[in-house]
Amino acid sequence: MKQINPKVRGYLGPDLAIEAHALIKEEHEGEIPGVSFAKTEFELGTTTTIKVLNEEGAAAMGKPLGTYITIEAKKLSDTDRSEHQPIVLALAQALKEILPLKNNSSVLIAGLGNARAIPDALGPMVVNRLLATRHIFLYGEPNMTEGLRNVSLIVPGVTGVTGLETAEILKGLIGQLKPDCLLCIDALAASDFSRLHNTIQLTDAGIHPGSGIGNMRRQINQDTMGVPVIAIGVPTVVDAGVIVKKALTAAQEDFERPGKNNMPCLITEQRRQAIVDQILEPFGGRLMVTPKDIDEQVDHIAQIIAKAVTFSVHPEMEYDEIEYFLH
Repeated sequence: MKQINPKVRGYLGPDLAIEAHALIKEEHEGEIPGVSFAKTEFELGTTTTIKVLNEEGAAAMGKPLGTYITIEAKKLSDTDRSEHQPIVLALAQALKEILPLKNNSSVLIAGLGNARAIPDALGPMVVNRLLATRHIFLYGEPNMTEGLRNVSLIVPGVTGVTGLETAEILKGLIGQLKPDCLLCIDALAASDFSRLHNTIQLTDAGIHPGSGIGNMRRQINQDTMGVPVIAIGVPTVVDAGVIVKKALTAAQEDFERPGKNNMPCLITEQRRQAIVDQILEPFGGRLMVTPKDIDEQVDHIAQIIAKAVTFSVHPEMEYDEIEYFLH
C-alpha cells in the first residue's frame, strides 16, 4: 500500500472525509483514483457521499475503505426547532442507507466522549436522549415491541476518567450482547472553522477516537469489534494553528493586491508555519478552539441527531412519534 498523502493530514489530520477530499482533488484534476464522489441537495442543505473503493483510494485519502456521507446545512446551528425536520429526515435517510439492519436486528449505540467537557460531550448528550428497548424485548410482552428494534445504550466515558480503553469496553459488551451493529456518536475536529456546527458525517468505516486532536486511541471498526460499526460525528473544535495560518494567508493576499503595494510579501509557507509553531509553543504545539456558545450548539445538534437515530433505527416509526421516544 502506498504512503498516505501527507497533505491529507493537514494540521489536524482531517476527521472529515469531505475535507480530505477537497485537499487532494486538485492534484488529480478533480478525480481521485479509487474514490467516488456524489452530491445532492435537500431543502436546507446538501448531502455528499464519498466512497473509498480500494487501497489506492485509501492511500490517497488517508481514510479506510468505506462510505462517508456528509450532511451540510446552515440551519443546523439554528436553535429554532421548527426548522429541524428537513435536516432530521436527510440525516435519517443517510443512516438508513448505511445501517446494516433487518427488522429483527439489534443495535448497540455508544455515546463516545467526555460528558464533563462540553465540546466533547456530543455522544453522551445524544445517547442520554435515546430510548433503550432491550429490556422490553427481554422482559416485556411481545406486543410491546411491535415496530421497534432491540436497542442498547452505553456511555463508556474516556480513558482519563475510567482507566479503560473505550474499545475494550465496547468489545466486552459486544461479546455479551451480540448486537448486529454498533453505532457510535462522537465529536470531531475540523480543519476549517467554517464547518463548525453545520456539518454531520456518517461512515461505515468505524472511528478512531481522538485522532483529530492527536490523542490516538484504539480503533473501533468491524475488524476490531467483530460487527459492523457505523459512526456519526460532528466537528465541534478546530486547531488554533489553522486559524492563525488562514489569517496570515489572508493578510498576505491583501498586501499583494494589485495597486496596493509594489513589494512582494515575503511570508512563505515555511515562515507561516514557524509563526504558528512559535505562538502555540506554550500550549505544547497544539491548541483547540471552540465557539463561546458551544454548550447551546452541542445541545441543539444532539437533539437533531437523537431524532434522526430514533427515526432510522425503529422500522415503523412515524416522524410525529419521535418526541415520545426521546428523553
